[in-house]
This record gives sequence, structure tokens and C-alpha cells, in this order.
Amino acid sequence: MATPQKYKLPPLPSTLPKPPPLPSTLPKPPRLQKSQSTQIPTQTQNINQNQNQITNSIEKPIEKPKKETELPKKKEIDFEKHPRKILYQDPSIDRSKWHLKLIEKHPEIQDLRERLIPIERTQSFGEIYNFGTHDVKENLSDDMILQVIMQHLGCLGYKKTRSILEEESKIKYQENHFKESRLRGLLRISLKEIEKIYDIVMESSDSKEEDPRNELLEQLIKLGYEDEDENEIVNDVFIWDEPPDSESNIIYADESDKSLGEKEIKAATLNKLIEKLTHDGSGIKIDSFLMTFQSFTTKEKLLQKLIHRYHVPKSKELSEEEYQKKKKSIQLKVINVLLKWVDNYFSEFSKQLIQQFQEFIENTLIEDNKTLADKLKNAIYKKQKGLDAKKTVFESPNIPDPIVPKNIFSPNLSIFHVHEEEIARQMTLIEFKLYSKIQPTELLNQAWSKAKYKHRAPNVLSFIQRFNDTSGWVATTITKSDRLQHRVHTIEKFIKIAEHLRALNNFNGLTSVLAGLNNAAVYRLKHSWSSIKLNYQQTLESLKNQMDSSGAYKTYRELLKNVNPPCIPYLGIYLTDLTFIEDGVPDFIGNLINYTKRSQISKVILNIQQYQQKSYEFQYVHQISQLLLKIRNLDDSELYNKSLEIEPRNRDISEIK
Repeated sequence: MATPQKYKLPPLPSTLPKPPPLPSTLPKPPRLQKSQSTQIPTQTQNINQNQNQITNSIEKPIEKPKKETELPKKKEIDFEKHPRKILYQDPSIDRSKWHLKLIEKHPEIQDLRERLIPIERTQSFGEIYNFGTHDVKENLSDDMILQVIMQHLGCLGYKKTRSILEEESKIKYQENHFKESRLRGLLRISLKEIEKIYDIVMESSDSKEEDPRNELLEQLIKLGYEDEDENEIVNDVFIWDEPPDSESNIIYADESDKSLGEKEIKAATLNKLIEKLTHDGSGIKIDSFLMTFQSFTTKEKLLQKLIHRYHVPKSKELSEEEYQKKKKSIQLKVINVLLKWVDNYFSEFSKQLIQQFQEFIENTLIEDNKTLADKLKNAIYKKQKGLDAKKTVFESPNIPDPIVPKNIFSPNLSIFHVHEEEIARQMTLIEFKLYSKIQPTELLNQAWSKAKYKHRAPNVLSFIQRFNDTSGWVATTITKSDRLQHRVHTIEKFIKIAEHLRALNNFNGLTSVLAGLNNAAVYRLKHSWSSIKLNYQQTLESLKNQMDSSGAYKTYRELLKNVNPPCIPYLGIYLTDLTFIEDGVPDFIGNLINYTKRSQISKVILNIQQYQQKSYEFQYVHQISQLLLKIRNLDDSELYNKSLEIEPRNRDISEIK
């Protein structure tokens, strides 16, 4: 592949040409003939001819041209009122593809743009990375796009908008059983696909200048088309060519760490991990592996390895009976892994991955074992149609009646009209909905805290944002209370809400309210706090002790062991645990994948998952939920300024309103 030439601007001339001298008097404009009235002289006219015309007309008086030969006067346009007329005065000219035509005619412009603006490289590298996949746009019809948009609108609850779109587009919406928005899912998949490309085009600004001769090779390495040292760490030899167990491809834990005769794996190559995953008496748990494998390989690579593992080659050392027994055992283990993968992580599958599954079923599995083929095929079909979607809405005779205020339909409804227990219930319903959506893969590689990986953790980020919104709402509501007695009442109300959140085992909501009460702008309101009733102060102190951060939240962790679902744990502790593991434990031991690290991560993820299964049985109250969702908080600076305004420094309580 030839390296594109750099675009170079032509050098400026050392001296500028001297302009011709101006005439002493104005020349007479040449008389225009009818045939010449609309002709414009070109820049290629002979300069001497122009000079002769000027010389001959100097002594003649200026005559006004005849009306029939006057050029039509252009109508003045108010460009402030009609800005588009600047560019689109002639509607007959097709300007829809001017940019593409310009780049096609002058490729050096695109080369210059890519060098000056890194993001412009995306398309070029995308064509290299996804070579041969340019048929998406051609196969994606307007009908298909509108169907995806209408399904997304339905997921958001905008059914009226969807109906209007159906009416205007004259395209009937086709009902489906997808639980989540397909549009969001497709966007997430596309973001993951282009992640490597963005790693290339958005290089650090302080990186050293690279040798142009090595640029292409380095880009291919980053894209994965050339070998580099990292590829040698995750050994990519054919799985059945992997040598027998040795210290070069697998390390077991110490004797003291073994349990029930199963060897616990400390580190291994990818081939060895998959081998042990599909082997009797393995020290690898399928759930743990599926939670964490994307931290050291890809979904496509895993499926390829599992299919290779399924095809058990014959061995001279085994009799036919022994071979068939070994083959059947391994194949059943492989299918079991595939079934669990589909059942728990299908939402992360790309179209290409599903196609690879289906090709394996149709070309191989259906001939070997039709029963297993049908089972795997039905599992994929149900996931595609959403037939096995878990019902989150249910009817139960034990659901308590909501505590609704008399002015529930009033446009002036505020939290001061709503009972503290009902506020805690609606807060819990909102937060559990967000918490239950968190996926294991969102918790890998600290995706929630790294800019280039944040698209991997949308639900974790939404849950964190909800925590921050709640704590900000508490602080804002208190500081906006101008009068002392109203502030005291507001603080006591939030203490009551926190108490009800604790009773509901909503530890995340409890912690967010405590964070709001502990905000610097609220904490400094000493006259407000001194006026709080004693029983409220005791309640608040008890709640703070339960969520005390000392000893890595030792008191809270012990408390959580005795709590039965439904429950919303404090997510911040788990994120801290994951950060500690990610930063403190290496990804590899030598050239081997550190599987002990992945086991530790999976234990934290399992702790999060165990509370996602059982939901709360409360009735959703739209008006109250909207109060909690549509909150507008002051920023930290505004909060503190407001705090100083309502309780200035060095003021006696008698001076406070």
C-alpha cells in the first residue's frame, strides 16, 4: 500500500508584481452591444488591448449607456432575514454532494484535514478496519430506520409521537417483543466496534512525532492486523495444538487454596482457560468466566475457540470407546457454556456474532445432536423475540396502598405535601429500576471512570448520576429555605426520609440523602442544626454510624450480610472494591492471564447481582415520581453562596430570620 503524499502549499513569490499606473482621469466605459450586454470579460484578455482601450477613451466625455444595454440591477437581499439565500440563490444547482465531489477531485484536501484534525482520520481508518463492509447503507432502507426509531419511541413511552410518525410517514409500525430499545443497542454495538479506531485517531497531543515510514505499520498493529508483544501474551495457537500442562501455559494456586479436589487456576493462556472451562473437575466456574472474559479477549475470539474445542480430534492413545466418551463430554460442556452465554449476555451480541452462532448450529451441531441444536436455536430465537423477558410489573395482594396527598393533581404539588414514607418508596422504585439494569461487563476495566470506555457503562453512570442528583436535591432544598424555622422543618423531613429508606433496605438512597445533609453548604448552618429536635438528631446519628466509612465500611458490610432482598446496596463500595483490585493486581503473570484477578472481580459482581433479582412491591405514583425526577439543583458555588446568604458568618441566632 502506497503512502499518500503530503499536500504542500506552493511557495510565496519573493517580490510582488508592480501594478499598472492609474490614469489621471476616469475612462469612458466602452459601449455595449446587445449581443454583448450579458457577457463578462475573462481574465485571459490581452493586457495590451485593455491599455489601448483606456488610452483611446481618456479624452472622450463619459456617456450614459442606453437603457436597452444596461445590465439588470440585482435586487438587494436582506441576508440577516434570509441567510440561506447567500448560498442557495440558484435552486437548480445540486449542492447535496459538493463535499464528496471536492474531496474526490482534490484528495490532498482530505489529507490535509486528517493531518490537522485527528477526528477526520476516522473514516480512512474505518475503511481499513472494516474492509469490505460497505453494504450497510445500501441494505438499510428508510422503512427499517423508521421501524427502529418507532420502537425506540415506544420504549420511552412516546406512543402518541409514534402514532403521528406512522401517520406522516404512512408506514405501519410492526409490533415486536424487544424489552429494550434496539436503537440504543445498535448504537452501543457500533461504539464498541469503532473503539479501536478512536484509540488511533485521538492520539495524545503530547506524543512524539512519528516517522512517516512507520506510520502505516503502527496503525495496523493498533488495529490488530499485525503482531505485537501483547498478542504473544494471549497465546493464539490453535486450541488443540496447545501443549500439555506446564508452567509455561498454566499456574495452579497453592495447596492451601485448593478446595474439594478441584485445582484452582492462578494464571493460564487463553487456550488453557477454555480447555479447563470445558473439562470435568475444572476449577473455573462458567458464570465467573463469562462475567470477566471480555477483560482479556473478545466475544468473537471466544466463540471461535469454543467451536474449535467442540471439534474433538481423534487420538491414537484412545480406543474408539474412550474417544467417543471424551468427545461427548467435551461437546456437552461446550454447548452448556454457549447456552449460558446466550441466556445471560445476549443483549451484548452483535449481528455478526449471532450469525456465527447460527452457522455453527446449521452446519455442525444439527448433524451431531439435533436435540442440542434445537435447544440452542430456540434459546437464541426467544432472546431475539423477547419471549423470555422477565416481567418487572406484577400484581400482588401484599402491595401497600400509596400514601397520596389530597392535592396530588395540583400543579403546585411539592415534596412538603407528600408523606416521607411515600417519598422513600418512590425514590426506591426509581433507583431499583436503574440498579437492576447494570450489566457485569459495565463493571470491567473501570469503564465508568475512564473517558474512552464510558460508553460501555451507561447504566452504572446513570445510577451514579441519580445518586448525585439526590444529594444535590437535598442540599438545594435546604439552602433555598430562607427562613430558619422552615429550614429546620426541611432538615427534619429529610432525616425522616432517610429513616424510611433504611427501613426499605435502600442503602444507596440512604447514603445519597446523608451526603446531601453533609454537604459543606448545609453542614455549616450551625443555627439550623442546633434547632433540630433531639430525637431527630439521635436518628441521624444512628444512620451515620451504620454507613460509617471507617474500616472500609465495616459496620455496613456486616449489616448487609443479614439483609434479605429486596435491597439496593450502596454501589460506591463495590466500585471502590473493583478499583482496588484493578489498580492493585496485575492483568498478567508473565505471559499468562491472571485468572485470580478475574475471580476476585467476579465475586464483587456477584454481590451486585444477587440484589438485582427481587424487585420492590410498591405502586408507582406518577406525580410524586416526576417531582423526584424533574429536580433542578444549584451547583456547589451557588449552594455555598446561598448558604452564606441565609446564615452569614459570625451572626447570632437572634439575627437569623
